Amino acid sequence: MIPVADALDHDEVVVQYYSAKLTYDNPPSLDRQNNELSHTKDNCLHACVSCNIAHANRDPKIASLHIKMRQYAIKHNLPMTISDERIYKLLRECITGGLAAVFHRENIAGKTHINELTYDEQSNKVISQDNENVTTHVFALDENSLYPSSYSSVKNENIPYTDHRMYMAGRSKFYSEKPYVIKNCIDQRKDIFVAKVKGYFPKSVYNNLLAIPPIFRNIEIENREEVIGEYMYSQAQKHSLPIAKKDRKLTTLLDTNGQFMVFNNYYLWILIDLGFVINDYKAIAVFEKNAAYEPFVRTILNLRIQAILAGSTKGKFYKLIINASYGYDTLNTEKFGKIKMLDKADTFIAQYHPNHIGTRRISANTFAVQIKPKTATCFTSLQSGVFTLDNAKYWYLNYIYNFMYKWLDRKRFHFVLIGTDSIYIAIAGDPVKDCHQQFEAIVTDKQFYDQHVYQYLPNPNKDIYDYKKILGFGIENEGYELTSLGPKCYSMIVNKWIKEKQQYEFKPKITSKGISKSQQISHSDYVNVINKDIVKKGINGTLKMYDNVMSSIQVEKYALAGFINKSIVLRIQCCCPYFKGLTATDYQIKDQQ
Repeated sequence: MIPVADALDHDEVVVQYYSAKLTYDNPPSLDRQNNELSHTKDNCLHACVSCNIAHANRDPKIASLHIKMRQYAIKHNLPMTISDERIYKLLRECITGGLAAVFHRENIAGKTHINELTYDEQSNKVISQDNENVTTHVFALDENSLYPSSYSSVKNENIPYTDHRMYMAGRSKFYSEKPYVIKNCIDQRKDIFVAKVKGYFPKSVYNNLLAIPPIFRNIEIENREEVIGEYMYSQAQKHSLPIAKKDRKLTTLLDTNGQFMVFNNYYLWILIDLGFVINDYKAIAVFEKNAAYEPFVRTILNLRIQAILAGSTKGKFYKLIINASYGYDTLNTEKFGKIKMLDKADTFIAQYHPNHIGTRRISANTFAVQIKPKTATCFTSLQSGVFTLDNAKYWYLNYIYNFMYKWLDRKRFHFVLIGTDSIYIAIAGDPVKDCHQQFEAIVTDKQFYDQHVYQYLPNPNKDIYDYKKILGFGIENEGYELTSLGPKCYSMIVNKWIKEKQQYEFKPKITSKGISKSQQISHSDYVNVINKDIVKKGINGTLKMYDNVMSSIQVEKYALAGFINKSIVLRIQCCCPYFKGLTATDYQIKDQQ
């Protein structure tokens, strides 16, 4: 063995495998050329630790490829393996999927009035009131390839931060729990990061935010009458709905619910611009910026459009590739257990295992046993997935607050529901025109509208490339009636253009998550759940394999129940956000004046 000091030249040392100086961040090591021999001066070369590991006892060409790939990743700030467990946990905590929420359940042209929510600071109550404007049509927007747009880092003048780009996270730069460091990073608006903070919106801005509260995060909701409200609680009791004492739901909020929550920089900055006040700092992880996904996104989107124009099914293939490329490992796989099909004897033993989660009977001698795995695998970049999800939320809010609210009459529309990449809006437009009038009748700032509208929406005078543009919105559905019983459970009468007939026709668009499409569910079933206070049951069929025997299992479940606990539902079908410090009795209905 020889000491490092004897092996290294003290003037200026470079790594033998590539021209890089050895520094504190790139520490030296000794790499044996022949691993069968000991560490002698003739058998050792200078190498940084990462190159030494890459070389190991591999073929020199393969080792060289590994090293060059790492150098390429460093040069372009590509995401690399998270070696700091604190950063890993912070990223995991930041993972929040796409929001699905309902704001107004019944929307019928010529009947439903536009609803307004206001907060009365003096009485500390939320007031729901229908104004004089009556719905003329329901309009749905869909964000073009939302996740690919969110990780593309394409330059857009409507992004006011970091050179007008939503950068993706590369290598981690540092982690800190010092409040002044966290605050400086947030305030300077130069670095990209994920930060764990606690905060709230002041009451003075409530009325600007009540229509769509901008914090999309999970909270625990107790299914008690004073929490979820008399209307939904009575529904659950009347129909004996199987509800738990407590649910964890992704919903819309005006504060962090008295707990620390993690946001990426773009999401946190727009919250601050809307008035969010941070009152405590917990941790921050700062990353290098990269825009490496842009050429990939542009190329695949162009190939998809070309396939659509050619009438090829390859378009679906390209869509699948680009939507999944940001990293499916952003799902909290470590929280999901493995399910084994066991007989009664093995089930008895498995239930004593320390990692046992739960058991469910399938048949007389067959049980589904869930076991928590000892390890969780992650093959794709965790930080890329986290930034994609929060960038998408930022862009969603940016469109609503920095575009829609600046040129629309807010007394003439209300939000019906939102999905991960869609917005459904009830509009009180021109009663003489049909449902294809979009926003025309409720524009208040024509100059701002004309200047910005085609930066977001498709220009009718341009081709499909503009319709499918990155960070743009497309028209998803237009119609006169939409009934939404809950998130991802709605029916809309759509006025759809039928290409074969060259005319518009009314067709119901029915969505019901978790229910087989073979179920006979119609638009009237959705309406009856609200108007006749009924529930509709359905049967889902699944196939199970055990001991080389295939079994068909029929499970009866509630197809349409109308129960929501993501928000407080009032009897006029308005859904109100939860406020920390308010109970369900603090939400009141005010008669139309």
